[in-house]
Amino acid sequence: MMSVMVTPVESAAPRSAGRPVLFPDQVEAVERLVRHLRRPGTRGLFVSATGTGKTLVSVRVADGLVTRLVLFVVPTLDLAAQTALAWRRDHHLEHMVIVSSMDTSGRDDLVAARVMSTTSPHALGGLMSVVGEGQDQIPALTVICTYDSLEKIEATQGTGFEVPAFDLAVMDFTNRHPGVCDVRVECSMGVGEGCGLGARVPPPGRFPVRRGWHAGGWSACGG
Repeated sequence: MMSVMVTPVESAAPRSAGRPVLFPDQVEAVERLVRHLRRPGTRGLFVSATGTGKTLVSVRVADGLVTRLVLFVVPTLDLAAQTALAWRRDHHLEHMVIVSSMDTSGRDDLVAARVMSTTSPHALGGLMSVVGEGQDQIPALTVICTYDSLEKIEATQGTGFEVPAFDLAVMDFTNRHPGVCDVRVECSMGVGEGCGLGARVPPPGRFPVRRGWHAGGWSACGG
């Protein structure tokens, strides 16, 4: 079960007033990634030093692609919380859930930010299945997941819900740690409709995602 109940959001689209202003290199990265990832079945790579705004760039890439269902994968629980709060600081009001061993109800900052958590594929699959434009649907959903919990994402495919493909998957491998295989190499393979995301992710055909990109390291590339 979800640990926090979230009230309906005002809009899936973030408000522009008060949002952080991007630096020129970030603007260029967003423009190049969006242009590249608009092509079906593509993947991209954004490499930048720790603390230089990779998460913010990912938020703006999701905006540029007009996504409804986003997956953001991180190596640690601390980064899961930091990522959720970063998206909220950029005025993203959509439903948001962290899939990991973390219980967000135990953190006042995540409760205040209306960030849910779950370890249940059934609960997650049910939430993902109602993302859409209908009157009784939610306009958007961001799923933040640790690498260790990716099997929960795969398991939603067997819950009986009509679970859609992710519009965008972002794999953050900035902070590798014991237990995460060579994320820099393995988590970029085969991103595309109906494909897996690499060795730490379920096999091809079992983890649908339309587009994906990576965040880590020192420069920008990908189109």
